Amino acid sequence: MGAPGFPEPDPGAEPDTEATPEDVVALLEMAYEGRQVWIGEPLGATPSEDQQAASAGTCLTYGEIHRDGLTKLLGPRGLGLPDRKSRCLLELGSGRGRLALQAFLQFPELHTVVGVELVGSRHRLAVAAARRLQESLPVRFRFEASEDAHEVAAVDSGSQREGNVRLLEGEGKSTRRCELRMADLSELPNEDLKAADAILLEVVMPPGPGVGDAHLRLCSRLAEFCQHGSVIAAYEDLHSLWRALPQGAPECPFHKLEFCDGGFATTWSPVGHHFHGFVCDRERLPSVAPGTWL
Repeated sequence: MGAPGFPEPDPGAEPDTEATPEDVVALLEMAYEGRQVWIGEPLGATPSEDQQAASAGTCLTYGEIHRDGLTKLLGPRGLGLPDRKSRCLLELGSGRGRLALQAFLQFPELHTVVGVELVGSRHRLAVAAARRLQESLPVRFRFEASEDAHEVAAVDSGSQREGNVRLLEGEGKSTRRCELRMADLSELPNEDLKAADAILLEVVMPPGPGVGDAHLRLCSRLAEFCQHGSVIAAYEDLHSLWRALPQGAPECPFHKLEFCDGGFATTWSPVGHHFHGFVCDRERLPSVAPGTWL
């Protein structure tokens, strides 16, 4: 049986995954101690984290893109990062850090990868994985933690935060970095949006009372700060969010980016989840006006 909402897979259709290089797979296996299925793991949010998410117009349901699904999503049949010569990837909702670390390991043209996660239990797993990579390959990687970083094994009281960490590769101007942060969307510096060539918007933004203002803030920041030519893969359809905004909100500079058929394998939909792709094109007329429904 296919996943709810999806048709039965067609044996003749292109696969929903694309093989991840074996050396990258081996490094991820080592970083996460061979764990690929995270069932029963304490990845839940605290009440304060749930409240923060609600104030940002999101919810904290957890799921991940499969590693081969990510290979496909970032490759030619998705965002096409190598062909776009993308240098900076921003992941919002980075969970246990596996996607950010995979992108850093697999795509050497990415100079900077930034993963942002709100939930402490998930972020601590990301920090631990980055630390294992560095400890296993100390000649290749360096590990930096902010001065106020808590111990990885610290118990999240709802107010404590794991500090930001960086996994560094290379020296001087050629230094590459994967930065893992614990923060919510409202704390994301505008400079990060300006710098991003590609964004993975892996947050669920359900409709409901009280979320309109949060969605307006998010869309307004994306419209103002995302650079021309940047691309986004999102769980949500940005155009649907924009149509629900009040009159006077910024117009939408994001245009549909066609992905391949078949979707991208995820933990909740192995047969392929259909992400929404967008490209920021400020030389074209706005794609959607706020308050309009097609």
